Amino acid sequence: MGRLRTSVFVAGAALALGAAAGSSVAAVVIPAPVPAALAAGHDLGTMVPTVAEFDDPHDVRVTVTLGGEEGVRAPRGGVVTTLACAPGGVLASGGSPASIDGRAVVALATAIPPWRDIAVGDEGDDVASLEAELARLGAGVEADGRWSWSDALAFDAALVVTTDESGTVQLGSIAWLPAATVTAAECPTALGETVAAGAMLVGLVARPTVAKAATAVGAVPGDRVLRVSSGDIPVAADGSVADPTALAGSTEFASADPAQQPLTLTASWVLVTPVRVTVVAPSALVDVDGDRACVVGARGAVPVRIVASQLGRTLVAPDAPLGDIRLHPDPGTVCP
Repeated sequence: MGRLRTSVFVAGAALALGAAAGSSVAAVVIPAPVPAALAAGHDLGTMVPTVAEFDDPHDVRVTVTLGGEEGVRAPRGGVVTTLACAPGGVLASGGSPASIDGRAVVALATAIPPWRDIAVGDEGDDVASLEAELARLGAGVEADGRWSWSDALAFDAALVVTTDESGTVQLGSIAWLPAATVTAAECPTALGETVAAGAMLVGLVARPTVAKAATAVGAVPGDRVLRVSSGDIPVAADGSVADPTALAGSTEFASADPAQQPLTLTASWVLVTPVRVTVVAPSALVDVDGDRACVVGARGAVPVRIVASQLGRTLVAPDAPLGDIRLHPDPGTVCP
């Protein structure tokens, strides 16, 4: 009886092991799902083109001519009692570079350099220039070219200096800046020094006065800008930069060799308005003739214009949206 039980146990164990082994084998041989790309009806010889925006970037050399010596000058004579100057330091319009005889001087970047006292009721382009800069600084004035009491009160509230009892802006209280922000190159005046009106308080880093970009051959037609770290700068069709001073705040300008005159820097030359392109594989093009070619779709050859080629892809402009196209069409295909 004991021998029979042992035989039954062995047979049962063998069956169990066999079942386990069988299930293990079954797990190995069950086929995986067929990938969509290999499923019946999918043509591995076609591609679906994608559509993208393209600003046609080109790295171009920009030649920059610097202006002559510039600086922040004392608007009146006296003893320099405070001085905010350090080589490499930045001075912004609305700030105070110095005090003379204990009275602060304010730096302002007006389009027209100050040349007279401005009293309530005075009119002119210089008044409008002062009002415009006050407005830019957030003083809430209207640049109508006529100095008013409200302008005087806004001036007093916004700046470290004030008008006199009659609302007059004193010429001796304003140091003119050539730009909204400037960088100090040197400090020719010392604290405690007696200076005359017009003396240099802060010597400035020379700013770009003329800049021209070398245009690229084969570029997509259209209005363009120079794209630098500080932003986009409009550029004319011949490469002339509309506002050369805008380059001064860029890292491209800062990294240029100052010993090289004129300076040469590199910037990206891009379309203002990107063009819409279709991205295809280079192998999909047939009957290529200059910037003209065709791709082959379900209804035959479709003409396209080649816009650019980059990184193993070709950007084209078809006359109409493309469907699936052949990746390797018959090389003998002729465009219609």
